Amino acid sequence: GIDIIVSRSEDMGKTWNYTFADYLGDHGNVYHEDSSTLMDPAIASDGNKLYLLVDLFAGGYSSFRKNLKDGNGFTEDGYLRVRENGSDEYTCYLKENRIVKPDGTEVENYYVDEWFHMIENGEYKGNLFYKDMPYEAYPTSYLCLTTSEDGGKTWSAPSLIFGVKKEEETFYGTGPGRGLVTSDG
Repeated sequence: GIDIIVSRSEDMGKTWNYTFADYLGDHGNVYHEDSSTLMDPAIASDGNKLYLLVDLFAGGYSSFRKNLKDGNGFTEDGYLRVRENGSDEYTCYLKENRIVKPDGTEVENYYVDEWFHMIENGEYKGNLFYKDMPYEAYPTSYLCLTTSEDGGKTWSAPSLIFGVKKEEETFYGTGPGRGLVTSDG
């Protein structure tokens, strides 16, 4: 379970502060094989905004374990594919903070926030990227983008990048280091 911390200094490196730019936190702050993973950060700036791109793996899955599935993890319309715990098929999907069944009906009393946390009847149930949850994200590699508009003090909710990874690909990852912001963002 790896999460992403960004350190920042306002006095030319004499002192440092840090923030969790990407944090899922399953299993607390201890090693656990079934933890979700955020890793290999690439950071870029356009002079005003910071962009942080990382790899995201669902709990218990990684390129190192060689247990990732082919595919991009999204429906044709760009919705995150999920499965109900106990099912072998990822036929449900996340649309506008709701889990939708294959027949198009929403799962009642469930809400998923911008950090992919599941709330059932007002009670926190876990995260779509944790293992052994009521609903779980498709086990492949994802590209996850967060941004900061205050020099890294605070970070946006994560957004998953759709349309980059092909269906026949298993792993698509960033490389740790610096990124590049293009003229069109």
